[in-house]
Amino acid sequence: DGTADGVHRFGFHRFEGDFDGNGAVTQADLTSFLPFHGTRVGHPGYNAAFDLDGNGVINATDYTRLRRRLGLTV
Repeated sequence: DGTADGVHRFGFHRFEGDFDGNGAVTQADLTSFLPFHGTRVGHPGYNAAFDLDGNGVINATDYTRLRRRLGLTV
């Protein structure tokens, strides 16, 4: 980060799966995900934030990835 204090500072947008930004992946995040399941790039309901693997489709792979993160915190 360019400082000489020995501490590396970095930023990140959001903890993966933490859609509400509260620092934890919770049931609320899973509930937020569900309306987007089954959408893809070009469909009106698609939201890239819920496409956890970035393949253009929000599907079972993304759901599984999210489920595995339930209970994790920053």
